[in-house]
Amino acid sequence: MNALSKTERERHGQLIRQLGAAGLNSGIAARLCVPLQREKVSLADLGQWISYEARCCPFFDFEVELQRDNGPLWLKLKGKDGS
Repeated sequence: MNALSKTERERHGQLIRQLGAAGLNSGIAARLCVPLQREKVSLADLGQWISYEARCCPFFDFEVELQRDNGPLWLKLKGKDGS
């Protein structure tokens, strides 16, 4: 976590708890596609979490899909092939 300042680590922890409540498990696999409960996490908070994670874990690809008609918010994580 040297990539983040103390303040950023505290905010990162808050975001992890919020995303956990919205459906994201704390364990992250090399490939993950999870629907998040939109009423429990904002797109802005998810974007901030991704910006922190990308600094700590630059080996992940992040993809966000926001479906129409108030459909699910999907977070997709993928590592390098073979990782």
